[in-house]
Amino acid sequence: VRRLEQHLAAGRGAGRLQPGAPVGALGRRKAEEGEARIADGNRFAATGQGEPARDPVTFGYVSLATLVVFTLFGYLAGSAADRLKALSETDPLTGLANRRRLLEALRRDVAEGCRYGQPLSLLLLAVDDLKAINDRQGHERGDRVLVSVGEVLRTNSRRSDLPARMGGDELALVAPQTSLEAATALAERIRGELAASRPDGQAGCTVSIG
Repeated sequence: VRRLEQHLAAGRGAGRLQPGAPVGALGRRKAEEGEARIADGNRFAATGQGEPARDPVTFGYVSLATLVVFTLFGYLAGSAADRLKALSETDPLTGLANRRRLLEALRRDVAEGCRYGQPLSLLLLAVDDLKAINDRQGHERGDRVLVSVGEVLRTNSRRSDLPARMGGDELALVAPQTSLEAATALAERIRGELAASRPDGQAGCTVSIG
């Protein structure tokens, strides 16, 4: 133990630089580098000029925070753009596609049907006597009728179909890869469900489908 203590004491003494002790070339270079770093730090603190010494840990945290901020900003900007696009293509009353999205889908589906020789059906619906319902029972009752028609269209649509409201009392259903016979059966099913429906306890509505 005594020898170990003497060895450690000798090491601590050797590690200290005594005033006036000779300094090698490597020692002088390290000392000059240290003095330069101290001078740069003092100049940056006093004037804001120069480049302060960078802490690798701090620099890593700053880089990570910057990446997170830009990633979050990109996600929020993309989500906002998606929401705006959805709002611009959706009928606010029924939640169905609006006329703009309907026309875009028709152009795409007609082109694909012609290219691949596949059938395409388009059902056009008009709610019977909607104006009379609005005049006699109020526009709220007319809106509920339109919402119920839209719900029946939605529940009878496949994933590839597109139910839409064109405006007023007119709605539509785009049905790709649907033959005339299948479209006729679909229209009859929609008509039957609407006739049997009882929105708000009222009698079901009738529609004309072509």
